Amino acid sequence: MVSAVVVSILPSVPASANTAQLTTLKRLSGKSPFHGCGVPGDEQRSSEAEPYLAVDPRNPRRLVATWQQDRFVEDGGALSNLVASSRDGGRTWRTVRLPGLSRCTRGRDERASDPWLSIGPDGTVYQAALTFTVVPTLIGLAGPTALRVSRSRDGGRTFS
Repeated sequence: MVSAVVVSILPSVPASANTAQLTTLKRLSGKSPFHGCGVPGDEQRSSEAEPYLAVDPRNPRRLVATWQQDRFVEDGGALSNLVASSRDGGRTWRTVRLPGLSRCTRGRDERASDPWLSIGPDGTVYQAALTFTVVPTLIGLAGPTALRVSRSRDGGRTFS
């Protein structure tokens, strides 16, 4: 399974308008940035799943997207979640890794899943994700799951 995270770019539309028109599609994802993370299992290299997009309530031209990168067919999850941000309404994007989220980004757990974004009233971006390590004796179950939250105070350019 190979897929791509694609977002549409909508032109600036007056607040009173009821419709927006799609002008361009931009591919945010592609070839996997992860190599040799030491995570067992059969991940689908360069696959993406569960994309999510948030718009800054203070500035609708600031967009942040997140998705699972390199999804596992068995037991679910992915090598990690990635984030991309745009300051120009989606014309250009910058992709970053979430530090400490999964083993591929120097975290404790093997896999990440269920990415979610929110942008607070002060512009702080929050990315939430579930993380877990597969426990072979549980056969077909993911093992204990943790909820991890990353924060960005620069519109999704860097996270802690």
